[in-house]
Amino acid sequence: QAGRPEVVPSFVGGLRRTVFPAHEHEYDTRRLLDWHDNRSRGGAPADLTALPSVRRRAELRRGIELRRSRLSPRLTRFDGNLAAGDLRGAALPDPTGGDQVTSASRLEAWADCPHRYFVRHILRVEAIDDADDDHRISPLERGSLVHRILERWLTEAIDDGAVPPPTAPWPDQRRARLIAIGVEECDRLAARGLVGRQLYWEYDRRQILNDLHRFVDFDDGQRAAHGSRPVAAELGFGMPDSPDGPVTIGIGDGRSLRIRGSIDRIDVTDTGGLLVVDYKTGSARSFNGLSPQNPTLDGQRLQLVLYDLAARRLRDAPDSTEGYGAYWFVSSKGLFDEAGYPTDAARQAVLEAVGSVADGIGAGLFPLHPSEPGWKPFVSCYYCEPDGLGTKDQWRDWRRKQHDPALAPYLDLVEPDRERPHGQHGRPAESGP
Repeated sequence: QAGRPEVVPSFVGGLRRTVFPAHEHEYDTRRLLDWHDNRSRGGAPADLTALPSVRRRAELRRGIELRRSRLSPRLTRFDGNLAAGDLRGAALPDPTGGDQVTSASRLEAWADCPHRYFVRHILRVEAIDDADDDHRISPLERGSLVHRILERWLTEAIDDGAVPPPTAPWPDQRRARLIAIGVEECDRLAARGLVGRQLYWEYDRRQILNDLHRFVDFDDGQRAAHGSRPVAAELGFGMPDSPDGPVTIGIGDGRSLRIRGSIDRIDVTDTGGLLVVDYKTGSARSFNGLSPQNPTLDGQRLQLVLYDLAARRLRDAPDSTEGYGAYWFVSSKGLFDEAGYPTDAARQAVLEAVGSVADGIGAGLFPLHPSEPGWKPFVSCYYCEPDGLGTKDQWRDWRRKQHDPALAPYLDLVEPDRERPHGQHGRPAESGP
């Protein structure tokens, strides 16, 4: 009927039906759609780039190159291999450069996912926080709160000369002081509006204070087990508000890194050794398997040895000083447990892993390393999964490029026991059917 509107299902659907494209862009897009439709019927030309509309548009040629590269088994510049692209004279971000300062957490971030490292620490793009959980205190804010409480408490005890011997428990007045500091810091955070809704905060606040009670007993046991007493809390170096600058650490082959950070706690043992402690307020699940035999957890746990070396420099401790590094899980969620090892024996393995990370960053190797698809109640990495809809497609792309030699240095670090194809170091892969 005359005047009756025509329903167009989409821009592409309408463009396929149109008799005469309105402008050059629509004409070129229509040509591409025709090429795609002909290919589906087996009559497409051999090469899409031979189309005149593609030849005269550089953006189309680049788009086709991007799509073909990502669908190939090669690790290309479109998949995070900057060495494979034309950087037009730009220098790759080598962390061993004399003017560079890095941190243990940044190096661990590259081992976990080089793409996330690139986007966050080189492009300086931050992931957008999900506001759905604003009714509860965030895990990051909660961890910072507990760190502030323990720092104030320990610093007061150290400054007052009130730290008990390793085998003696904390006196009642120091226990009470910890809870008082906890109440002050909780109230201060609540006044800033960073604790979520009152109903949830009442529960979270009570749990935090209960964990502080349990921490004192845990600390008594740890000091007795290690024969140690705390001498420093939140010892910063190379940070904007730190009196000490970055610490230079040699990683072999004449190379070194300038490291910055903040050591949660340093203890001195009865034998003159150093105990470096990093507090964790979350679950210990991601630390399973950490041991003297695997001190880096395949490159993702580098902090203990690096902080041990920094503590030696800051306290002028000789290299012969015995060292021990430990993660202390100081919450009910972490079950008040410890994961650690003697740092002297682990030093070479950790520094080799640090060297591998530095090599990868300096070589411009930043592939996206997604988690394996599966149901999760949270998004583990918004840089790999920005839409929060799963990693099925990303995982498929990751697996397709596994055997590119350009990816081998990274896989040697994070998957050292994997099956390798012929021509790569290690045990060759078994033949397929």
